[in-house]
Amino acid sequence: MWTKTSKNVFFVGKFISSLIVIASLLIFFDSWNQTTWQAIDGVVTESKIEQKNVHTAGEFGSRQYWTIVITYSYTANSKVYTSNKYSSSPPQSSSKNDTSPSPELNHLLEEYPTGRQITVFVSPNNPKRVYIKRAKYPDGRVLAGGIIILFITFYRQRKMQRSLNK
Repeated sequence: MWTKTSKNVFFVGKFISSLIVIASLLIFFDSWNQTTWQAIDGVVTESKIEQKNVHTAGEFGSRQYWTIVITYSYTANSKVYTSNKYSSSPPQSSSKNDTSPSPELNHLLEEYPTGRQITVFVSPNNPKRVYIKRAKYPDGRVLAGGIIILFITFYRQRKMQRSLNK
């Protein structure tokens, strides 16, 4: 029987899978766009690991995480800029009881000491949009999964509607 609950289930399935597909496409196109960015020279002006606290509601209370902040300067279009953007998804370590940063963050701190010459990637359309690490193409499995769930939801809904119309 075609009930309001089954209609809601199909709506939620289509909605969630559509969000997964849209988010995957946005991430993919942003990553692809970064491949066109210009590689220019920069210099690290400060490098540090910071601890941040996030207060959450409910039983979880607060949690802390560690993140690396690499500040650097670069020249684009004859103008000097400063940024601290590492990548579109910056590395961090987190845990409810993390008392020290992850080995990955410590390695990055050693890799980017103050004064080091680095290559930064600058958007040709906006020289303030810059990263040290370009985004990697996202794993296509998330996009494929969203599309598969979307098709399955439509297929099951049509199949159910046809069986009720007989």
